[in-house]
Amino acid sequence: GNNYIIDLRGQGCTGSDWTDCVATTNTTNGTIVNPVKSGRINTRLGTSIKYGRVEVVAKLPTGDWLWPAIWMLPKDNVYGAWPRSGEIDIAESRGNAPGYAQGGNNVVSSTLHFGPDASHNGWWRNNVKRQALHTTYAADYNTFGVEWSEKYIFTYINTRLLQVMYTHFDEPFFKYGNFPQADANGTRLENPWKHTKGNTAPFDQE
Repeated sequence: GNNYIIDLRGQGCTGSDWTDCVATTNTTNGTIVNPVKSGRINTRLGTSIKYGRVEVVAKLPTGDWLWPAIWMLPKDNVYGAWPRSGEIDIAESRGNAPGYAQGGNNVVSSTLHFGPDASHNGWWRNNVKRQALHTTYAADYNTFGVEWSEKYIFTYINTRLLQVMYTHFDEPFFKYGNFPQADANGTRLENPWKHTKGNTAPFDQE
């Protein structure tokens, strides 16, 4: 209904902005509180890897507003704040039904996030989508995997032969990202990985 409020401040919300902890439905201005609750499994304090293979067996959820995602974030931000230290998105989807304009639960995407700052993120260089054949990723359990080495990284579904995203580390990521020499206000963009050896950074850390 109108004026429905969720206030998480009394439950230990740690958001830095007021809007991170409080939401209000107001039909006059078209804002609503999303009618879902979300969950998260975080292994940051217990497990980390550098190179190898990770597989997650999951049945994706159904329903509007849902955005299931399987990510790998750096253990330590060695090269700085996101996306300087990288992010590996093994799988992202939506809970919407097939036919949804931006992709429903029959589509999974994989990508790598990297760049000198949030405004210059090279994710678009390797964002790849894979559509399920005559089914959805919510109909049954699937294996979403990533294989990561010093030379390449690729994601796959159910078998390593069904790859989604493949990136070979054959050039430095600052060059691969095709970043401009300066941002919109004329400030020169610094390469956060310029002091590293090889082409793997930022994907050379746990």
